[in-house]
Amino acid sequence: MAVVASFACSPNITLTPQLLVYLDTDAPLPSTQATADILHQPLPLFDRARIEIFPPGDAPCERCSGDFALDADRVATLKASFGVRVPPGVSGYTARVRMYVGRFADDQGVPNADSTIDVWARLPASSDNGLVETTIFLPTDSTGVAASPNALVDATHGAPTRSRVGTWPGAERVSCPQGSPPPPGTACVPGGAFWFGSQDGTPIVGRSTQFHRLVVLSPFFMDLTEVTVAQYRKRYQPVQAWNGSTDGKDIHDWCTYTPTAGAFEGLPMDCITWDQARAYCKSAGGDLVTEAQFVYAGSALGQFISPWGVDQPSCTDAIWGRRGYGILFSSASDKCLSLSKAKKPIGGPENVGSGAIDRLRLADGSAIVDLAGSVNEYSRDRYATEADPCWAPPILRDPYCDGATSKGAGALGGSWATSANLLRADARTWNDIGTSNVGLGLRCTYPP
Repeated sequence: MAVVASFACSPNITLTPQLLVYLDTDAPLPSTQATADILHQPLPLFDRARIEIFPPGDAPCERCSGDFALDADRVATLKASFGVRVPPGVSGYTARVRMYVGRFADDQGVPNADSTIDVWARLPASSDNGLVETTIFLPTDSTGVAASPNALVDATHGAPTRSRVGTWPGAERVSCPQGSPPPPGTACVPGGAFWFGSQDGTPIVGRSTQFHRLVVLSPFFMDLTEVTVAQYRKRYQPVQAWNGSTDGKDIHDWCTYTPTAGAFEGLPMDCITWDQARAYCKSAGGDLVTEAQFVYAGSALGQFISPWGVDQPSCTDAIWGRRGYGILFSSASDKCLSLSKAKKPIGGPENVGSGAIDRLRLADGSAIVDLAGSVNEYSRDRYATEADPCWAPPILRDPYCDGATSKGAGALGGSWATSANLLRADARTWNDIGTSNVGLGLRCTYPP
């Protein structure tokens, strides 16, 4: 027995006797026909397939397995197929097919189980007359669900009459309902599916390389900017204010709120506790952004590690590297400190929207800014480890970890105080619930 053709196989090529096995799925896959309109098109979720053929009671032989790139064009045109030469009339052959994300595989190329569709299928017997066609379907709803040879499904007889690739409802880009006007200063982030965790499978702050979850989000409205001093002042509650100094000898030199309106009104709020931040958003009719919402928006709806792509930004592309003065002299990056304006010479945030490319551009022409730099942003979620039940696979839908017993609040993204390699949507740290931080602010989201 051998796998004799892989993904270039044509039904017109008949090897006798042979099983011709087609792969089909409802998942969105990469396509050469796709456009860059990711705001309306589903995000491709898988890109590789691993196939193993098992004779009755045996492990797969060396030539009975293969690993292939997978795309929507091949699946849609019924060219995602492979041939298996088997003895005539013999039954009991099985196939294990795993569809997975190549960049999430480990160093040995083994697919990550939590981000894989794993199907064990019973194959039909071959025919003395030549070719027998059969189909194995890979349903997106089974992503992350453990499979085994003890739970076989029957491969479908014949080739697919029509592929279902890209039809999974969870991946559809869903806009906010018409007739649901956005709250002032917000824009609609369309819903859809994306991979939550390390976007490129590399180690990052607060994430392991093997944590990946398929998340489906409903559409939501999101503040275009981090909450500014001026905005917060309209719903004032007691908060740590700037001490009036810029000599860098006290941590409160970097606070942005002032008791009366002044030069800092356009700066993002900081020096605010999680409770104060959440109370502000609720008073505005919303809530703090969830971890999943932030990563989704900050990764350009699951495409990249930051709103603009994968390149590290310059000092004017985003607000980062403005630390390294006074009591912060020996900590983190001071690469961009010389460009500080608002609180010169000590560094700190700038007016919201100052980063040239730190923005998610939306279909209506608006842009959500400062998702990578400026200040870290509180999450609505309490800080939970990746092993917490709220992050358990398989598919997560609008996930939120309330973590009532957790003493930590999630802090998302990068800030003026971080290095460029931390300006990732999927990075996260935490802050004690009852304390504030000069590099930590807030942004609100609202249900449509």
